[in-house]
Amino acid sequence: MCRLFGSFSINAFNPSQYLFQDRCSLLDQSNANPSEKQAHGWGLAYLEEGMKVVKSPGTIFDEVPQFKNLAGNINSPIVLAHIRRMSNPRRLPRKRLISMENTQPFSVPDLMFVHNGAVNKPNGVDLGKYGTSVKGDNDSEVLFWLLVKKLEEEETLEKALLSMERTINATVEKGKRPFTALNMIFSDGKTFHAYNSYTYQPMKSLCSSNQGYYSMSYLIEKDNIIVMSEPSNQDDDWHILNNHEILSARTKDGKLSHSILRIHP
Repeated sequence: MCRLFGSFSINAFNPSQYLFQDRCSLLDQSNANPSEKQAHGWGLAYLEEGMKVVKSPGTIFDEVPQFKNLAGNINSPIVLAHIRRMSNPRRLPRKRLISMENTQPFSVPDLMFVHNGAVNKPNGVDLGKYGTSVKGDNDSEVLFWLLVKKLEEEETLEKALLSMERTINATVEKGKRPFTALNMIFSDGKTFHAYNSYTYQPMKSLCSSNQGYYSMSYLIEKDNIIVMSEPSNQDDDWHILNNHEILSARTKDGKLSHSILRIHP
């Protein structure tokens, strides 16, 4: 159970407002509910002469100055941020799950990725040749490499997401929950995508409490698109990204365009 942020902009953009300035900023969301603290690592991915990822397995509440300094100095058309509350479907010792290898964002040269939720049977996911690429012990990295695999195999993003979800569904017996949520934000450096998929809503959102925990919210402005686990403020015109919907954005001729497509697993 983590908190996500993604921004896609026509020009270089600084995300400080949403990451630590607003009343329900990503930082505030991570500490809004004492029983649901996101205390197991944090990181940001952005464009700076290619994709750059900076992350820490430390508790963000102990590293607020570092987080604010990094976020405050980013100016990038694409920014992803992740604050982690670890999932542990394999029931592994805690020390195996808190490390740099287990900290998000995950990336390859042409893809940056953040995820919220849990894949309940990660050992059952067939990653093919990408099985040896997994470096950590967490289910989110398995999901990342499964997405990489499906994007390579399928003709369209829609087909890749459908195949990804069906692969995960096949890891459990019928009637059992294959995952809690596959909420993800990812980008290849040119396009931007946010996918919302969940099997249930365990509680209300942590800070604003006006939507379900596994819902996602987005804000469309003239030059920017913002996606977060929940709104960072009540002043802007936020919308809910519904279950099984993907928001995709790109720029063309200096203009930002977006679409929302419903995926039917």
